[in-house]
Amino acid sequence: MSIHLNMNFDELKDIVVQLLTGDRRIIDTGAFSNDMSTFNSYEDVLTLLIHLGYLGYDFETREVFIPNKEITDEFVTAIKM
Repeated sequence: MSIHLNMNFDELKDIVVQLLTGDRRIIDTGAFSNDMSTFNSYEDVLTLLIHLGYLGYDFETREVFIPNKEITDEFVTAIKM
């Protein structure tokens, strides 16, 4: 699966750029509808990416992050498109 972030859905691209710098972002994963076609916010997209393994999630702090260099490289490629 390839990730394409050529749109800025509800600031999604800006958040990914922030994550690329090593920052983490608190998100609410509770509203996710657990499907791959219904996205009401950037939090839904980020939650799906957690489920797919593209993002890590810290349950204690409720923060999302990019887990490793390989995934970082994929996101860098995605935002260049």
